[in-house]
Amino acid sequence: MIGWLAALTGCSAPAIVARGPEAELHGVHARLGVGEQAPQVWLASAWLGPDGTGRGSPAEARIEGPTPLVVTGDRSSWALAEKRVTFDGHVRATRGEVVLTAERMELWWAGDKVDRVVATGGVEVRRGDRLATAGRAELAVATGRIDLRDHPTVLEAGNRLVGESMALYLDDDRLDCEQCRLEIEGEALRPVAPSP
Repeated sequence: MIGWLAALTGCSAPAIVARGPEAELHGVHARLGVGEQAPQVWLASAWLGPDGTGRGSPAEARIEGPTPLVVTGDRSSWALAEKRVTFDGHVRATRGEVVLTAERMELWWAGDKVDRVVATGGVEVRRGDRLATAGRAELAVATGRIDLRDHPTVLEAGNRLVGESMALYLDDDRLDCEQCRLEIEGEALRPVAPSP
């Protein structure tokens, strides 16, 4: 247990209660690594195991950077040895104007930065009036690319794009699609009447 707590730098927990081999903590704020951009986690309640695993609820993680990534969920669990945090239940990740929601989200970090995020279960990605849906999304944080799988669909202004797989780019308005079908709303095909 002490080794696990030592692995969390900047950890604060006002109340710690021993429960057999686990420790129960309340009001936890932990920095998972060193450096200003290391992922930070806030938990109302947490349980820590002697093997470096744990869980907590409700949970929020913040990853600093030019455009911070903030993740919230009903519950979280983590495995320090694997450098992985998992959020379950009503998960919401916000990065700039992009909001990704899902039932489950896993984050992996390398050094002091999150490098990969995988979301599953009713995935929705919103940016302005554009909505992308899929069964699975994988975000490469360094490139800002989100790969959508399992029936990806993009809806915008009544138009619908469906494909086998899609890639959205967070830092610009690009989209790549494989085996796509575009359904254009009927009004979009009408000729524009000349002005008098």
